[in-house]
Amino acid sequence: MDQVPGHPPRADRPASPFDPVALLTPFTQGRATGGRAWRITCDDLWCQAEPVGGELPGQGWKIHVSATPAGAAEILRKVAGILVPLGIAFKVAASAERVRALVSRQYDRASAGKFITVYPDGGHNLAALAAELHEATARLPGPRILSDRPFRPGSLVHYRYGGFRAAPVLGDNGVYRPTVEDAAGRRVPDVREPWYTPPAGIPDPFE
Repeated sequence: MDQVPGHPPRADRPASPFDPVALLTPFTQGRATGGRAWRITCDDLWCQAEPVGGELPGQGWKIHVSATPAGAAEILRKVAGILVPLGIAFKVAASAERVRALVSRQYDRASAGKFITVYPDGGHNLAALAAELHEATARLPGPRILSDRPFRPGSLVHYRYGGFRAAPVLGDNGVYRPTVEDAAGRRVPDVREPWYTPPAGIPDPFE
């Protein structure tokens, strides 16, 4: 991955009307960081923004924020303005082309629309965080994310339980599949379908 610690994009990357690194730099290098150093790493699909020295939990409640290409830059600015001061890691679509792909009819329905993925750790009130993100993006356009539960009807903010870091298990068919631990500590499939499928026994903190 290309490490971009708050600097302009590489010279060999074509200019884009949606440039996550340029949009994030005022937040990750400004006073709002609370003294934290931030790292931004990008590949062709995603730009990951995270505090230096932080470590993601293995799994938990992910918050997704959807967007259309027209509103992507504004939504990223609003979301970054909330997450960076709190020190919460997130990833965002790496280019305008990627944003368009996420809302295209050809994209995998279980992953479509996930413009920003937020990785809260256990130190944050998830319902309060989702409410703040919802209020910040409430009048902006974005699609429904089919794999998730909307935080509120019509909200761009959605959530699901899943892995933050890869924990694949080799199945009987010889194919590795993503997993999470259920409430009893057993490894179960990290189900990624175009409908909401939370693991059994894990309470919903957003309700």
